[in-house]
Amino acid sequence: MTVELPEGASLGTMQAPLTWIFSHTGKFVGKVAVEVQGGNGFLLVRKGEVLAYWFRSGGVVLRGNAAREYLLSQEAVDLTLCRYTTEEFSAAREWCTEHGVQIAGRKAEPTPVAAPPVQSRPPPVPSWSDAGIMMVGRCGAGGLEVLAGRRPADLDEHALCSALGTARDLADVLGIGAVSDFTLETRSGTFLVTDDDDGVLCLIAAPDVPFGRVKALLQHR
Repeated sequence: MTVELPEGASLGTMQAPLTWIFSHTGKFVGKVAVEVQGGNGFLLVRKGEVLAYWFRSGGVVLRGNAAREYLLSQEAVDLTLCRYTTEEFSAAREWCTEHGVQIAGRKAEPTPVAAPPVQSRPPPVPSWSDAGIMMVGRCGAGGLEVLAGRRPADLDEHALCSALGTARDLADVLGIGAVSDFTLETRSGTFLVTDDDDGVLCLIAAPDVPFGRVKALLQHR
């Protein structure tokens, strides 16, 4: 099957987990072309809401939830954002309807959950070393500045700072504000990145450190 969706205006290509789309496309309307494991497909996105999923690998075609679950199972996929006009978006929706690709409706209301028991005092926030943080640094115009801990021997400082710069440029193009609170899995450990007054604050945590613990440190820094 040949996918005949409108090309749109390309905003660039990046590699990231599929979940990046859910939190960084609040003002984006168009197609996100995806490639992974020799297969390719697309997501149809309207201001943070993914309306359709389609993916093909060899002779196998996945649509809707099947495509979504497969792409979510990949650590990272190649993403190309293509902005659509109103006419191009309508044409893409029509293609999906004609080829059996389900178009999502409005987002479902979240299911209410029971409130957790009220604690008399908040749980203690661990220190940097207790939390398993190997390094705290800041990426700025002058490169990577190590604020605490030790720089991993295999850390590519140039590649890290370049990746963060690309992410911030893409965020500006999409009009989604500052880069904040995203993770990057590497051989050195788990990176957690957030905007800081003087640059971009980067934490490298050991692979077995719970993500929630690192988030708590950032919120109380």
